[in-house]
Amino acid sequence: MNPYGDTDMSSLVLGSIFMAVLVAVIGTWPVCALLLWAYRRSIDRGMRRSSAPLGSPATPAPQPIGADRGLPPPPPSPPLTIALVEGEDETPVPMLEVAGRAAVRLKVVFVAAGLGYGLSITAVYHYVENLDWGVIRPVALTALLAWPIVPTLIALSPSTRRTRWLAWLGYLTGVVVLLLVGGDTSLIEGLALTAVVVVVPALFVLATGAPALRGAAWLVTPGLIVLTLAAMLLYLPLLYLRYGRAFDHYAWSQLGYSLGLLGLLAAYGLVLARLYQAKWASDQTLLILQWWFVAALWVILNLATQGAQAALLTAAAYGVLLVILFAAALLPRPDPKPSVRLLLLRTFGSRERSARLLRDLTQRWRWVGSVELITGTDLASEILEPDEFLDFIRGKLGLRFVTDQASLRSRLQELDLLPDRDGRYRVNELLCHDDTWRPAVEALVPDVDAVLLDLRGFTGLNTGVVHELERLVALAPLERVVALVDPSTDRAALQWAMDRAAALAPESAPLRNGGEVVLRTVFLPPGTRVGLSRLLAAVSRAATLPTGTGRPAVQA
Repeated sequence: MNPYGDTDMSSLVLGSIFMAVLVAVIGTWPVCALLLWAYRRSIDRGMRRSSAPLGSPATPAPQPIGADRGLPPPPPSPPLTIALVEGEDETPVPMLEVAGRAAVRLKVVFVAAGLGYGLSITAVYHYVENLDWGVIRPVALTALLAWPIVPTLIALSPSTRRTRWLAWLGYLTGVVVLLLVGGDTSLIEGLALTAVVVVVPALFVLATGAPALRGAAWLVTPGLIVLTLAAMLLYLPLLYLRYGRAFDHYAWSQLGYSLGLLGLLAAYGLVLARLYQAKWASDQTLLILQWWFVAALWVILNLATQGAQAALLTAAAYGVLLVILFAAALLPRPDPKPSVRLLLLRTFGSRERSARLLRDLTQRWRWVGSVELITGTDLASEILEPDEFLDFIRGKLGLRFVTDQASLRSRLQELDLLPDRDGRYRVNELLCHDDTWRPAVEALVPDVDAVLLDLRGFTGLNTGVVHELERLVALAPLERVVALVDPSTDRAALQWAMDRAAALAPESAPLRNGGEVVLRTVFLPPGTRVGLSRLLAAVSRAATLPTGTGRPAVQA
């Protein structure tokens, strides 16, 4: 006996999928926020932990800058003063021009794939509805159905909130105008069609578009869809258990489908993490593909009311998108140049400030090289990788921390310095305990091409930054170092720390062998992008300037 009676099974399936998609659209943001909060808590606990074996002497905590710090006298050496010089040069930098061209190529590929997807669904729509092909209407429908091009281009471009909203408004207005010009659609009908196609999946795009959510959204969204469907399928078996009824064919099949969906979700997570590790997909590409998938699934649900054939043909349109992207990834490319490695050191204290800098910086820099940094709670969710998120879910995050010299050497050898298939390099992070971050910084400094010091918020109390300044002066040519400052930077404390670093520098330090005794700074006003172009230019020049010591200059 069918427990669903005369219910149309296709309607039941479509209704269940529709409900699951709505749950995912509404629930992705809060679930991601909760999981990433828990992830940052785990990172914070790991950072506070010590790896020193029991019984070993504790490392004394550094004291704030001041006369009572009790510092040992500097070694006998000629006194040096490191001047703080503001960098103002904004002339074009070849490295950044290369990055711009690479970004444009990827945008062209996604636009071509998006238009192929939109045109495919337009053809399906005309076939299902038996419509006559005109000129304007197919163009309007293609543009409407390919609307994820807008958030895709926004994600691949530096933009402000104002330009993002203008892009959305301009695109959707143009689509409605095209529908009206087509001659067979009223204004109300055009607005209604646009709303039906765009609103629900666009809410998902807006909810997951924040870079801070990317590390979790790729798994949370399909997870919510699958878990919702699995819960619906489990209703009948649970009902049987509640009333002590023996399982029949329907109960066993529902249970089997539910377990199969859960297995599919686990396989999905492992496969995508593997694709990420194999460099077939970057973190950004995974998120963009998920936007397109949700948009396609929403159209499938709407056209599925016309029958299974319409649903399958619409699903094939998403396959067209994937085929175009896959073909573009297989096109022969010139051998990638060595990664131009940038080490980002920063003053902890403002998650929003650090996150914004990383987004603005990597928007251009990741087209020419990698970014290395020590993970902190301020950037933990910004740089969360798929395989790392899976380790957190499985309770294995602790295995990723640097615990001793052997694990540090291993992590340094595993740093990813090759570009992904889309041409972008990666952000490499080191998870360190309280007593392993200093050796990690010291190991990174000699191997990178440039160092960016975010000294916003720096005061004499930031003893960790003071240590980093001392090691930088001891190990790196200062022409490869750029400091970012703003009104919150205590310049007197910074000058004191630089002079102390110069006094403590060993005889092997670059500045004692004819190197520069100048620290270039870039002023970035709070809450604006004014000065960002100067910062990128200064860091790029620092990576390409020839020096008498250290690594050879990178060729742009």
